[in-house]
Amino acid sequence: MLLVKRDGEWHTVRTFDNAHDPTEHHEHRYIGSEKQEPIVTHGSVNDAMHAAEVKIRGGWSDIVRSWENTPMSTIYDKTWDLFMAASLSDDDLGYPDEVEFIPGDQEWADEVLWRNLTEGHPTVLVSEGAELLLLPQHRSLIDRLRGHVVVNVAHRTHGHASPYAISGRLGRHPVRQMRELAHA
Repeated sequence: MLLVKRDGEWHTVRTFDNAHDPTEHHEHRYIGSEKQEPIVTHGSVNDAMHAAEVKIRGGWSDIVRSWENTPMSTIYDKTWDLFMAASLSDDDLGYPDEVEFIPGDQEWADEVLWRNLTEGHPTVLVSEGAELLLLPQHRSLIDRLRGHVVVNVAHRTHGHASPYAISGRLGRHPVRQMRELAHA
């Protein structure tokens, strides 16, 4: 657990747990005092404890700085609104079953998107003007060895699906890779 004292009060910034299963490890970020959905990893308790300790010891100042500078962004709010609409609407909004939504402006977006893609979960990456629906395809042995995932990417603008999707390979930092391609 990483705590910080501000204005005479202690605030939780980051927690690590394995409350659900000894081999399932959660890392929770906080926005203000609000606990966020976890980044989930699997492995031994000793490896998870070591990774958490290394992360906090080596990057505590960056983690605290990020916590201090992370208001609820408009993209975060938009992501929440899209998630709620997809979950509660009686209409078919064109999202596949069990789709996950990720705000593209968050520090953890790369890690969560990579995990979703490697686990085969369709994911919507949300930005200010559009959403990208990423549909991971079957990973060949070569793609696994090279650290790639083949995805179909469909651009959605203001909730309206594009009539086509493009196919591409993404690596371990898919958000950063897509930003670089967009600015190339």
